Amino acid sequence: MSAERLGFSDRSFSAVTISFGLRNVVDKKKALAEFSRVLRPQGSLLILEFFPLKAGLLNTLFQFYFQRILPVIGGLFSDKQAYQYLPQSVGSFLTVNELEQQALVYGLKLARKKSFLFGSCMLVEFRK
Repeated sequence: MSAERLGFSDRSFSAVTISFGLRNVVDKKKALAEFSRVLRPQGSLLILEFFPLKAGLLNTLFQFYFQRILPVIGGLFSDKQAYQYLPQSVGSFLTVNELEQQALVYGLKLARKKSFLFGSCMLVEFRK
């Protein structure tokens, strides 16, 4: 089973969640379509994910940490390549606005978003 092909019946769930995984899904549009398909009316899709930051001083500082410091520290305790991949995958990921536009196509409307880590991480809730 993958995010692009969930093995559940239509309208099976009141909520679908994915944390730090949507970036790694190959076909994000197909995954959003599947999330919508398995959600009941008024159901929630909750996505916790890292998103690219807008340009500015905060972004510059965060990118330095994210690309130079975090891979070194993470590599001491875990798979170094994973911590090198992380900033690359975030940099090429959708913005929250792009995700919102794609979700709308599948009947998912933005309900709320909560920012963490100066906006680099967000919890985004969509409603069907």
